[in-house]
Amino acid sequence: MSLNIHVELKEGYLYLLVEGTYDYPSLVNLSDISLKACAEHHVSKVLVDFRKMVGLPTDSERYAFAEQAAMKHDAMVAVGKIKRCRFAYLALSIQEDRKKLVETVSVNRGMLTIVTTDMKVALDWLVVEPEHTN
Repeated sequence: MSLNIHVELKEGYLYLLVEGTYDYPSLVNLSDISLKACAEHHVSKVLVDFRKMVGLPTDSERYAFAEQAAMKHDAMVAVGKIKRCRFAYLALSIQEDRKKLVETVSVNRGMLTIVTTDMKVALDWLVVEPEHTN
């Protein structure tokens, strides 16, 4: 797989950094990694940072990813492995889901999701305090 996915537990949320060259199997794997980490760390807020990913999924891949991620999320919620989660997807402006396809498909299937290019917007939506560095 061409994408590297780094998982970090931050204060109040899970941070996933996606780096490397885009390929669809890695994107599908991302939903498994994020949901497993939610269960492992008992968190329900997830920020996925795509700003270091090179390449873009097609509209049909975006649709399929959102649909599969929402189905996996709902299955884990249904059996009590995780609480209903909030997902913020952070992208470069060129990667932004202009048609809101990922966001719309996810939300329509019960997975609370936002796609944005602004870290503050993502953290505000997750209801997480931004980290301050000195």
